[in-house]
Parts: sequence; C-alpha cells; structure tokens
Amino acid sequence: MPTTTPPKTTTTTTSKSRDCKDGWIESPEKCYYVSTRSERAEWATAVRRCELMGADLVEIKTDKEAQFIQRKPPSHVLPSDFVYTGRAMKGSHGWYFLSNSELVDTSVRSWAPGEPDYSEQQICGYTKTGEGFRIHDCVCIGYNLHYICEIRRLEA
Repeated sequence: MPTTTPPKTTTTTTSKSRDCKDGWIESPEKCYYVSTRSERAEWATAVRRCELMGADLVEIKTDKEAQFIQRKPPSHVLPSDFVYTGRAMKGSHGWYFLSNSELVDTSVRSWAPGEPDYSEQQICGYTKTGEGFRIHDCVCIGYNLHYICEIRRLEA
C-alpha cells in the first residue's frame, strides 16, 4: 500500500500597526508619551507610570530616534529640561535597557561626552532636550524630572 505524506502547512505571521493614543507622539516604529510639568517624578516612579500605561521608559537606541524625538517635543518641555530614560546600571555588569535587560553599547554616540562616568550613585539615565538627547548617568532619587514613555507600534 503506498504511503502518502500529509500536505505541508505554512503559517504566516502578519504584523499589525498599533495606533497611538491622543496626546502621544507618533513615529513609524513607536508611540511616545511625554510627561507634563505636573507629572515630573523620580526615576522609579516614572518607570511605574510608564508600566501602568503599558509602556516602557524611553530607551533611545539610535541617533535617528534621538533626532526624531528632539524635533517633536511638546511645548511644555524646554531645551533646558532633563528627561529620564530607560537605561540603568547593574553594579559592575554595565548599563542595560530596562525593557529587555539588553546591554547598552556605551561607545555609541548617544552618550554625552564623558558619560557614563560610572559613579556609584549614578545608576539611572537621563537626557537633556537641548543637547540632542545625549544620555547622562544620574542619581535616581531626589530629582523630579520629565520622562518619556514608549510603546512599539508593531504588534505580532
């Protein structure tokens, strides 16, 4: 009796683009929420607020992304304002991104000159809008700064 092989099945995955909520800044890849002046917070609170929105603290990974955000800040964020980012230091293990624990390449241009300086207390990341969103290391407690939350627009 001849044997027959069952037909092969293929699975296709399509990506669906998520719409950004009102008040969020839309890029082709992400939606960004920028805190208002009254929402400024310490770093850990900023992380929690982003999580409550289903988002992550912004992780500015490329120059292209930094330039996009720099061109789109809301009027309530001044060039002299500081903004927390989703980078943190794990002891002597280096800097990582909060959303996936991916190590940060500290040689990438997105760091400000002389940063990170690896001070024991400076274990969080922030950026200054007027400096092209270059990243600095900072102390996580005691400073209420703006923050930016991000959500990826592509859904699997």
